[in-house]
Amino acid sequence: YDINGPPNLWWTWHDGDPSISKRQHNAPLGSSMWILTYISIHSLLLRWTENSYARLSDDLRKFLVWTLTKLPAIATRLSKKFNLMKILDKLENLQHVFNKAAHNYGHFLGWAMRIFFSGAVCTPMFMTLMGVFQIFSLDTVGIPGKRTYKLTLATFIALTIRGFIKAHNSGALRLPKQKRTLEANQNLLYLTLLFYSVNIGIGFWSDSSKHVSTGVHQKYNERSKIVKDVMGFKREDHIYGQGPREFSLNDYKLPNPDQDTTPDASGSPIIYPKNDGLDSEWYTVMGKPRNDRKGDNKLLCFMALIGSIAYSAAFTNFGTLPAYIP
Repeated sequence: YDINGPPNLWWTWHDGDPSISKRQHNAPLGSSMWILTYISIHSLLLRWTENSYARLSDDLRKFLVWTLTKLPAIATRLSKKFNLMKILDKLENLQHVFNKAAHNYGHFLGWAMRIFFSGAVCTPMFMTLMGVFQIFSLDTVGIPGKRTYKLTLATFIALTIRGFIKAHNSGALRLPKQKRTLEANQNLLYLTLLFYSVNIGIGFWSDSSKHVSTGVHQKYNERSKIVKDVMGFKREDHIYGQGPREFSLNDYKLPNPDQDTTPDASGSPIIYPKNDGLDSEWYTVMGKPRNDRKGDNKLLCFMALIGSIAYSAAFTNFGTLPAYIP
Protein backbone atom coordinates (compact mmCIF):
# COMPACT_ATOMS: atom_id res chain seq x y z
CA TYR A 1 0.00 0.00 0.00
CA ASP A 2 3.01 2.31 0.43
CA ILE A 3 3.59 2.07 -3.33
CA ASN A 4 -0.08 2.45 -4.34
CA GLY A 5 -1.12 5.04 -1.75
CA PRO A 6 0.53 8.36 -2.72
CA PRO A 7 -0.03 8.24 -6.52
CA ASN A 8 -3.67 7.28 -5.99
CA LEU A 9 -4.00 10.13 -3.45
CA TRP A 10 -5.01 7.92 -0.51
CA TRP A 11 -2.77 10.37 1.37
CA THR A 12 -0.12 12.98 0.50
CA TRP A 13 3.37 13.29 1.91
CA HIS A 14 5.03 16.52 3.02
CA ASP A 15 6.96 17.72 -0.02
CA GLY A 16 10.06 19.00 1.79
CA ASP A 17 10.42 16.70 4.81
CA PRO A 18 13.97 15.21 4.85
CA SER A 19 12.84 12.17 6.88
CA ILE A 20 10.84 10.88 3.90
CA SER A 21 13.19 12.09 1.18
CA LYS A 22 14.83 8.71 0.50
CA ARG A 23 12.42 6.57 -1.51
CA GLN A 24 11.96 3.19 -3.13
CA HIS A 25 9.54 3.34 -6.05
CA ASN A 26 8.29 6.59 -4.55
CA ALA A 27 7.57 4.91 -1.18
CA PRO A 28 9.58 6.59 1.62
CA LEU A 29 12.06 4.14 3.13
CA GLY A 30 11.30 5.64 6.54
CA SER A 31 7.63 4.68 6.15
CA SER A 32 8.49 1.07 5.25
CA MET A 33 10.87 0.90 8.22
CA TRP A 34 8.18 2.32 10.48
CA ILE A 35 5.92 -0.59 9.57
CA LEU A 36 8.66 -3.14 10.27
CA THR A 37 9.74 -1.68 13.60
CA TYR A 38 6.38 -0.52 14.96
CA ILE A 39 4.39 -3.66 14.14
CA SER A 40 7.13 -5.99 15.40
CA ILE A 41 7.43 -4.14 18.72
CA HIS A 42 3.65 -3.93 19.08
CA SER A 43 3.40 -7.69 18.53
CA LEU A 44 6.20 -8.29 21.04
CA LEU A 45 4.52 -6.13 23.68
CA LEU A 46 1.12 -7.78 23.21
CA ARG A 47 2.75 -11.21 23.55
CA TRP A 48 4.70 -10.07 26.61
CA THR A 49 1.64 -8.64 28.37
CA GLU A 50 -0.43 -11.74 27.62
CA ASN A 51 1.95 -14.65 28.18
CA SER A 52 3.99 -15.07 31.36
CA TYR A 53 6.38 -17.38 29.48
CA ALA A 54 7.44 -14.59 27.11
CA ARG A 55 9.88 -13.10 29.61
CA LEU A 56 12.04 -10.22 28.44
CA SER A 57 13.65 -9.95 31.86
CA ASP A 58 15.35 -13.36 31.55
CA ASP A 59 17.14 -12.37 28.37
CA LEU A 60 18.05 -8.99 29.84
CA ARG A 61 19.53 -10.67 32.92
CA LYS A 62 21.61 -12.93 30.69
CA PHE A 63 22.80 -9.85 28.81
CA LEU A 64 23.74 -8.15 32.08
CA VAL A 65 25.70 -11.20 33.23
CA TRP A 66 27.52 -11.25 29.89
CA THR A 67 28.25 -7.51 30.22
CA LEU A 68 29.57 -7.97 33.76
CA THR A 69 31.91 -10.68 32.50
CA LYS A 70 33.11 -9.07 29.27
CA LEU A 71 32.76 -5.35 30.02
CA PRO A 72 32.95 -4.96 33.81
CA ALA A 73 33.79 -1.23 33.77
CA ILE A 74 30.76 -0.31 31.65
CA ALA A 75 28.48 -2.69 33.55
CA THR A 76 29.52 -1.24 36.91
CA ARG A 77 28.80 2.32 35.78
CA LEU A 78 25.39 1.35 34.39
CA SER A 79 24.47 -0.56 37.54
CA LYS A 80 25.42 2.35 39.79
CA LYS A 81 23.54 4.89 37.73
CA PHE A 82 20.38 2.96 36.87
CA ASN A 83 20.23 0.01 39.32
CA LEU A 84 19.38 -2.30 36.44
CA MET A 85 18.48 -5.35 38.51
CA LYS A 86 15.84 -3.31 40.36
CA ILE A 87 14.45 -2.14 37.02
CA LEU A 88 14.20 -5.76 35.86
CA ASP A 89 12.32 -6.68 39.03
CA LYS A 90 9.80 -3.89 38.34
CA LEU A 91 9.52 -5.10 34.75
CA GLU A 92 8.59 -8.57 36.00
CA ASN A 93 6.02 -7.12 38.41
CA LEU A 94 4.45 -5.09 35.60
CA GLN A 95 4.27 -8.16 33.38
CA HIS A 96 2.57 -10.08 36.20
CA VAL A 97 -0.10 -7.35 36.46
CA PHE A 98 -0.92 -7.60 32.75
CA ASN A 99 -0.79 -11.42 32.73
CA LYS A 100 -3.43 -11.48 35.47
CA ALA A 101 -5.48 -8.59 34.07
CA ALA A 102 -8.08 -10.80 32.36
CA HIS A 103 -8.60 -12.80 35.54
CA ASN A 104 -8.74 -9.77 37.85
CA TYR A 105 -10.65 -7.27 35.68
CA GLY A 106 -12.47 -9.35 33.08
CA HIS A 107 -11.57 -10.39 29.55
CA PHE A 108 -12.54 -7.13 27.79
CA LEU A 109 -10.88 -4.77 30.28
CA GLY A 110 -7.82 -6.99 30.48
CA TRP A 111 -7.32 -6.81 26.72
CA ALA A 112 -8.06 -3.06 26.72
CA MET A 113 -5.29 -2.53 29.31
CA ARG A 114 -2.79 -4.53 27.25
CA ILE A 115 -3.65 -2.76 23.99
CA PHE A 116 -3.50 0.69 25.60
CA PHE A 117 -0.13 -0.05 27.25
CA SER A 118 1.34 -1.51 24.04
CA GLY A 119 0.16 1.45 21.97
CA ALA A 120 1.52 4.02 24.44
CA VAL A 121 4.93 2.37 24.86
CA CYS A 122 5.38 1.29 21.26
CA THR A 123 5.96 4.74 19.74
CA PRO A 124 9.06 5.74 21.77
CA MET A 125 10.42 2.18 21.42
CA PHE A 126 10.12 2.09 17.62
CA MET A 127 11.67 5.58 17.35
CA THR A 128 14.60 4.39 19.45
CA LEU A 129 14.99 1.23 17.38
CA MET A 130 14.93 3.19 14.10
CA GLY A 131 17.60 5.50 15.51
CA VAL A 132 19.77 2.50 16.44
CA PHE A 133 19.47 1.10 12.90
CA GLN A 134 20.46 4.48 11.43
CA ILE A 135 23.50 4.72 13.71
CA PHE A 136 24.77 1.21 12.90
CA SER A 137 24.15 1.68 9.16
CA LEU A 138 26.13 4.96 9.24
CA ASP A 139 23.18 6.92 7.84
CA THR A 140 22.27 10.39 9.08
CA VAL A 141 20.02 10.02 12.12
CA GLY A 142 16.65 11.46 11.17
CA ILE A 143 17.03 10.70 7.44
CA PRO A 144 16.76 6.92 7.03
CA GLY A 145 18.29 5.82 3.74
CA LYS A 146 19.01 2.65 1.78
CA ARG A 147 21.70 1.39 4.16
CA THR A 148 19.33 1.66 7.11
CA TYR A 149 16.54 -0.01 5.15
CA LYS A 150 18.77 -2.92 4.10
CA LEU A 151 20.08 -3.39 7.65
CA THR A 152 16.53 -3.38 9.01
CA LEU A 153 15.39 -5.94 6.43
CA ALA A 154 18.41 -8.17 7.06
CA THR A 155 17.87 -8.04 10.83
CA PHE A 156 14.19 -8.96 10.68
CA ILE A 157 14.77 -11.69 8.08
CA ALA A 158 17.47 -13.21 10.31
CA LEU A 159 15.19 -13.01 13.38
CA THR A 160 12.34 -14.62 11.43
CA ILE A 161 14.53 -17.51 10.25
CA ARG A 162 15.93 -17.99 13.76
CA GLY A 163 12.43 -18.01 15.28
CA PHE A 164 11.17 -20.36 12.58
CA ILE A 165 13.94 -22.90 13.26
CA LYS A 166 13.58 -22.64 17.05
CA ALA A 167 9.83 -23.15 16.78
CA HIS A 168 10.40 -26.17 14.54
CA ASN A 169 12.83 -27.74 17.00
CA SER A 170 10.44 -27.22 19.92
CA GLY A 171 7.42 -28.50 18.01
CA ALA A 172 5.66 -25.13 18.25
CA LEU A 173 5.18 -24.91 14.48
CA ARG A 174 2.45 -27.53 14.54
CA LEU A 175 -0.83 -25.66 14.63
CA PRO A 176 -3.49 -26.51 17.22
CA LYS A 177 -6.11 -28.92 15.86
CA GLN A 178 -9.09 -27.11 17.37
CA LYS A 179 -11.64 -26.32 14.67
CA ARG A 180 -12.08 -22.67 15.73
CA THR A 181 -8.33 -22.02 15.57
CA LEU A 182 -7.94 -23.66 12.17
CA GLU A 183 -10.92 -21.74 10.76
CA ALA A 184 -9.64 -18.42 12.14
CA ASN A 185 -6.19 -19.00 10.63
CA GLN A 186 -7.73 -20.02 7.32
CA ASN A 187 -9.97 -16.94 7.17
CA LEU A 188 -7.08 -14.63 8.05
CA LEU A 189 -4.96 -16.25 5.32
CA TYR A 190 -7.74 -15.73 2.76
CA LEU A 191 -8.07 -12.06 3.75
CA THR A 192 -4.29 -11.60 3.49
CA LEU A 193 -4.20 -13.12 -0.01
CA LEU A 194 -7.17 -10.92 -0.97
CA PHE A 195 -5.28 -7.86 0.28
CA TYR A 196 -2.32 -8.70 -1.96
CA SER A 197 -4.58 -9.40 -4.95
CA VAL A 198 -6.43 -6.08 -4.59
CA ASN A 199 -3.16 -4.13 -4.38
CA ILE A 200 -1.79 -5.86 -7.47
CA GLY A 201 -5.03 -5.10 -9.31
CA ILE A 202 -4.81 -1.44 -8.31
CA GLY A 203 -1.18 -1.31 -9.44
CA PHE A 204 -1.99 -2.69 -12.90
CA TRP A 205 -5.34 -1.10 -13.68
CA SER A 206 -5.81 2.11 -11.72
CA ASP A 207 -5.27 5.41 -13.53
CA SER A 208 -3.72 7.76 -10.99
CA SER A 209 -3.90 10.71 -13.40
CA LYS A 210 -7.70 10.73 -13.04
CA HIS A 211 -7.70 10.74 -9.25
CA VAL A 212 -8.78 13.82 -7.31
CA SER A 213 -8.61 14.28 -3.54
CA THR A 214 -10.10 17.03 -1.41
CA GLY A 215 -8.90 17.05 2.20
CA VAL A 216 -6.11 18.12 4.54
CA HIS A 217 -2.76 18.56 2.78
CA GLN A 218 0.49 20.42 3.32
CA LYS A 219 -0.09 24.09 4.09
CA TYR A 220 -0.22 26.32 1.01
CA ASN A 221 1.27 29.78 0.70
CA GLU A 222 2.53 31.72 -2.29
CA ARG A 223 5.65 32.72 -0.37
CA SER A 224 8.44 30.25 0.28
CA LYS A 225 9.24 29.60 3.94
CA ILE A 226 12.21 27.57 5.18
CA VAL A 227 11.95 26.14 8.72
CA LYS A 228 13.78 23.50 10.78
CA ASP A 229 12.16 20.23 11.74
CA VAL A 230 12.41 18.53 15.15
CA MET A 231 15.82 17.06 14.21
CA GLY A 232 17.16 20.44 13.10
CA PHE A 233 17.05 19.76 9.35
CA LYS A 234 15.87 22.53 7.02
CA ARG A 235 12.72 22.02 4.96
CA GLU A 236 10.31 24.00 2.84
CA ASP A 237 7.32 24.47 5.13
CA HIS A 238 4.75 25.59 2.55
CA ILE A 239 3.70 24.27 -0.81
CA TYR A 240 3.27 26.90 -3.50
CA GLY A 241 3.01 27.47 -7.24
CA GLN A 242 1.80 24.43 -9.22
CA GLY A 243 2.47 22.00 -6.38
CA PRO A 244 5.30 19.79 -5.12
CA ARG A 245 8.84 20.63 -6.23
CA GLU A 246 10.90 18.12 -4.26
CA PHE A 247 10.14 14.67 -2.83
CA SER A 248 6.43 14.47 -3.77
CA LEU A 249 6.96 15.84 -7.27
CA ASN A 250 5.66 12.65 -8.94
CA ASP A 251 2.66 12.21 -6.63
CA TYR A 252 0.27 15.05 -7.36
CA LYS A 253 -0.24 18.61 -8.59
CA LEU A 254 -2.45 21.53 -7.58
CA PRO A 255 -5.52 22.34 -9.71
CA ASN A 256 -5.18 25.15 -12.24
CA PRO A 257 -8.10 27.64 -11.88
CA ASP A 258 -7.99 28.32 -15.65
CA GLN A 259 -8.15 24.65 -16.69
CA ASP A 260 -9.44 22.45 -13.85
CA THR A 261 -12.93 23.80 -13.25
CA THR A 262 -15.20 20.73 -13.39
CA PRO A 263 -16.26 18.89 -10.21
CA ASP A 264 -14.56 15.59 -9.30
CA ALA A 265 -16.14 12.16 -9.88
CA SER A 266 -18.29 12.45 -6.75
CA GLY A 267 -19.70 15.76 -7.92
CA SER A 268 -17.87 17.77 -5.26
CA PRO A 269 -16.52 21.15 -6.39
CA ILE A 270 -12.78 21.71 -6.64
CA ILE A 271 -11.41 23.74 -3.74
CA TYR A 272 -8.41 25.84 -4.77
CA PRO A 273 -5.73 26.47 -2.10
CA LYS A 274 -5.50 29.95 -0.62
CA ASN A 275 -2.81 31.73 1.38
CA ASP A 276 -4.69 31.98 4.66
CA GLY A 277 -7.50 30.35 6.60
CA LEU A 278 -8.95 26.88 6.31
CA ASP A 279 -8.40 26.72 2.54
CA SER A 280 -4.62 26.92 3.04
CA GLU A 281 -4.72 23.35 4.39
CA TRP A 282 -8.06 21.99 3.11
CA TYR A 283 -8.05 21.95 -0.68
CA THR A 284 -8.11 19.73 -3.77
CA VAL A 285 -5.08 17.97 -5.27
CA MET A 286 -4.96 16.10 -8.59
CA GLY A 287 -3.10 12.91 -9.48
CA LYS A 288 -0.33 12.43 -12.01
CA PRO A 289 0.57 9.47 -14.26
CA ARG A 290 2.87 7.02 -12.50
CA ASN A 291 6.55 7.75 -13.02
CA ASP A 292 7.63 4.07 -13.20
CA ARG A 293 4.49 1.95 -13.39
CA LYS A 294 6.32 -1.13 -14.70
CA GLY A 295 8.91 -1.03 -11.92
CA ASP A 296 6.21 -0.40 -9.28
CA ASN A 297 4.22 -3.42 -10.44
CA LYS A 298 7.27 -5.69 -10.48
CA LEU A 299 7.99 -4.80 -6.87
CA LEU A 300 4.31 -5.21 -5.93
CA CYS A 301 4.21 -8.72 -7.43
CA PHE A 302 7.49 -9.72 -5.78
CA MET A 303 6.39 -8.52 -2.34
CA ALA A 304 2.98 -10.18 -2.76
CA LEU A 305 4.68 -13.48 -3.68
CA ILE A 306 7.00 -13.40 -0.67
CA GLY A 307 4.16 -12.38 1.64
CA SER A 308 1.82 -15.08 0.31
CA ILE A 309 4.44 -17.80 0.88
CA ALA A 310 5.30 -16.52 4.35
CA TYR A 311 1.70 -16.21 5.55
CA SER A 312 0.79 -19.58 4.03
CA ALA A 313 3.61 -21.07 6.09
CA ALA A 314 2.44 -19.24 9.20
CA PHE A 315 -1.28 -20.06 8.99
CA THR A 316 -1.22 -23.64 7.71
CA ASN A 317 0.70 -26.84 8.40
CA PHE A 318 2.76 -25.91 5.37
CA GLY A 319 4.88 -24.32 8.13
CA THR A 320 5.96 -27.76 9.45
CA LEU A 321 9.54 -28.16 8.26
CA PRO A 322 11.31 -31.44 7.46
CA ALA A 323 12.95 -33.20 10.40
CA TYR A 324 16.49 -32.83 9.01
CA ILE A 325 16.57 -29.07 9.65
CA PRO A 326 18.96 -28.53 12.63
